[in-house]
Amino acid sequence: MFSNADIQQSIIKSHNVDPTSITIASVVKNNQRRIRNRVEGLQNRVKSEHLLVRILSAIGFQPDATYDDIYWACRRKFINIGAAMRLVSPSHPGEIHVGEFIQGQAELIAISIEHIDPNTPWRELQPARYLFHDYTNLNWQMGTKNGGRGISYIEINLVALVWQYFQAYKYYQRNKNHGGINLQTYLWRYVVYRMLPTYMDLAVFNRHRFLANGVTIEKDDDFRDYPIPMLAPLVDRNAKVIRERLLSGSPLPGVVMNHLLMYFNGKPSALGLLADESYSRTNQQRWFYQLVNLNFMAYVVNYDNPAMARYYPTLVRELRNFFQLRFTERLPSSVKLTLDQNVFSKLNGVIGS
Repeated sequence: MFSNADIQQSIIKSHNVDPTSITIASVVKNNQRRIRNRVEGLQNRVKSEHLLVRILSAIGFQPDATYDDIYWACRRKFINIGAAMRLVSPSHPGEIHVGEFIQGQAELIAISIEHIDPNTPWRELQPARYLFHDYTNLNWQMGTKNGGRGISYIEINLVALVWQYFQAYKYYQRNKNHGGINLQTYLWRYVVYRMLPTYMDLAVFNRHRFLANGVTIEKDDDFRDYPIPMLAPLVDRNAKVIRERLLSGSPLPGVVMNHLLMYFNGKPSALGLLADESYSRTNQQRWFYQLVNLNFMAYVVNYDNPAMARYYPTLVRELRNFFQLRFTERLPSSVKLTLDQNVFSKLNGVIGS
């Protein structure tokens, strides 16, 4: 339902800026770097058996490798790594992982080999990112203290992961006076924590989604390790304004998404959160990216209207093709129940299935 042409039209036809969104953007801009610098001084680490540790171990290490060397090494081992570690990849549909990135969280994890700009400073790379999750907390932390929420969808770019690690290794070799860093600390600081901007944008989206669905938003966990701004009241105020505007019109799917501004990862609006399904080379990959976008569509149909209904035949075809792949049948029953409640029941409610 989110074709490129429709997305471009949505960008042209819809525009949403109000004083609250300007304030949110200012708060994020004034605090994001400060908080990141503070976190980089912490000694948190991933576990020695963490997925990222195992992926890097499978590639091997040649510190003098060029970017092209690394890209082709990743390309050669990409499929085997995906299959061996049960990740969504061209040869494997993936399986549910629990607690790789957030304790107790059910996670579907895809691995990709997308090119990056090798001139990007290694500290600014984002080898892993959230594509969707079910958290609403805006306390600059990933996850909550009392267990998982729904399903998280994560993508790891193998090329970015390996290239960043090689550049970091060379940096610390050249600057030994800065002190060393072990692999587990490095991965938490520069890979896992770099997922926070995508996590936070989705948390903003989810506060809009929960409001539209009439779901109570839980209070953020208290956090006192260092000062953080209180974003939740501002985002909730903005979400109410946006909901009133959308209910007063007859928005198309892309227009709904473009009304939700994003603040953390360089995406102007929620349109930038949509997964690029064209990246998929096989059905083993395609179902994952389709499912990500169906999660977004389940929010959009809260604003069902006659103009939007013109897109429903396309949605019917997409759902039919998705279920023909039958990959959700392999998921644990608890995960399937979550999908039925949060995604498929909402979509079927508007298309009459």
